[in-house]
Amino acid sequence: MEDTKGKFWDRGVMAIAGCTKVSSGCRGCWSEKQHVMRMAQEKMRDAYPPSCITEGHFNGHVKVNYRLIDKALKNKTGQVQAYWNDIYHPGVSDDQVVEILRAMSEAIHHTILIITKRPERAATFSKLMSLMSTDELPRHIWHIVTMEDQLEFNRRIGHYLDIQGRKGIIIEPMLSPVDLFNGPHADHIRQVILGGENGNRARPLHPLWADEVRRGCEEQGIPFYFKGWGTWKPICSFYNSSDELRDNAHNMGAELITASGFIHDIDVDGQPEPSCWYMKKTGREGSGRELFGKEYNQLAWRGFCE
Repeated sequence: MEDTKGKFWDRGVMAIAGCTKVSSGCRGCWSEKQHVMRMAQEKMRDAYPPSCITEGHFNGHVKVNYRLIDKALKNKTGQVQAYWNDIYHPGVSDDQVVEILRAMSEAIHHTILIITKRPERAATFSKLMSLMSTDELPRHIWHIVTMEDQLEFNRRIGHYLDIQGRKGIIIEPMLSPVDLFNGPHADHIRQVILGGENGNRARPLHPLWADEVRRGCEEQGIPFYFKGWGTWKPICSFYNSSDELRDNAHNMGAELITASGFIHDIDVDGQPEPSCWYMKKTGREGSGRELFGKEYNQLAWRGFCE
């Protein structure tokens, strides 16, 4: 089964309302924008309480949305369910985390994806989860850890390895090259999901960063899912394209983006570096999901490599 809409799940569940920004990938937080928009509707305020927002931004206050969690888990049709904002946020008590995990453990007809930027706490509770089972960590539960750049990969990979059970990595928004495969940790990656940043202040996803991860996954036999480019769409390489393609890209207002992620000013710096690409702000709908002419929809929980 392939999902052509850029979603690796059937149902998203706002298990935790509110959050705290912990790294550079949080700058353009989609959930924060959604919370601000939805709390303006009176009927949505229970799930998106205004108390989580100060001056348009998350303030660290969180609320467990038990009603939404219970409704999702009790759905009789098996689904792939992704849980946000982060059940491992420090504002969620130990007892609350255990309660949530116990309920998830019992919903064996669903595939549960726990998305987190806090693998250190996930590792602790995954051991408790294994104690809830008569055999091992429930196989229908996955931990998906966000690692948006090399710095966060270096910080989080050790804790990721300590998480018991099925687990994968999501590089979104991808903000730098990430070397996933240089080390023994590669043997413990069961899924890679990758995507660019959205929003007016989005930073570009350089095509070579994404393709390097894609090729590594192919070599390692790891399922690779490309969510899409985000706000910036790649047009053509500066050096590996014809004069006509470069002229067209320039005329449509595309910017030259270096492999360092910076917008290149050709008038000031002279000749661009070899890895420069023309990229244009089109918005998510206009940028698409093709990586060098192909969509990648490989998901372990959809039957790939399982």
